[in-house]
Amino acid sequence: MESSLRWRKNIFCSHQCANKVNMAKKKGIKIPYNPHPKQLGKIPPTAFKKGSIPWNAGTMETVKTNCLTCDKEIISSVVRVANGRGRFCSASCRGKYFNGDKASNWQGGLEIPRCLDCGKLLSNRNNKYCQKHAHVGERGSRWIANKIKNTCIDCGIEISNKSKKCFLCSVKDRSGEKSVRWKGGITPFEHAERVKFRNTIQKKVLERDGYTCQMCGKSGVYLHVDHIQEWSKYVEGRFDMDNCRTLCLSCHYKITFGKEMPEGSKWGITSLMGRNSN
Repeated sequence: MESSLRWRKNIFCSHQCANKVNMAKKKGIKIPYNPHPKQLGKIPPTAFKKGSIPWNAGTMETVKTNCLTCDKEIISSVVRVANGRGRFCSASCRGKYFNGDKASNWQGGLEIPRCLDCGKLLSNRNNKYCQKHAHVGERGSRWIANKIKNTCIDCGIEISNKSKKCFLCSVKDRSGEKSVRWKGGITPFEHAERVKFRNTIQKKVLERDGYTCQMCGKSGVYLHVDHIQEWSKYVEGRFDMDNCRTLCLSCHYKITFGKEMPEGSKWGITSLMGRNSN
């Protein structure tokens, strides 16, 4: 363990030297340790210092040339010029020079393709359409060449699938006694009647009265559909629109209980407008 730690600290040149020192320590033999100058923060006398003149400075022949792109004067060695280098002052000038017909992958100036639908320039020469029109119509993955056209066996409307019945007719076949969740009609009759009233008559009464209270003329507030003759006593007139009228909460409360609606009362307020009826 000690040899590995010493090896990580770059004190020894190899594991063999580290093991020799550890074995000598176990036997009580002291071995002098001479750390490297870099570990002591000292720079060896042979190291090159920044700003110094290289030893081979002035020994290579140089020549002045001009950049082939911007015509800027540059100084390059004779060897670089002989090898075909040193012709540009920067990498950007080299990229500008070898652009177009001078590029290595030049293919003779092929015409840039355009989308066959909108005429937009395409980045890929293998494509025929842009991204917006690549999957439109027959080119889409969900396109069916010959759409299936059937007729509902109950109502006779056209349907574009393999079903024998349309959606509404199929729902009717799964509702009521035909439903798999049918439990013999355990829903109370009164509850079923009120649900039927909300789904059939209530909205028609509100639209007829213009969503306005027929007693005080308020609009834009919570509204109820009230029965002129009571729901419980006059069964025959439950679904008669002439027996229904639109009232606001305060007017409906006053007719029902014979007094003004208390301030701050939340009677009859539901999440849906006109949900309650009397």
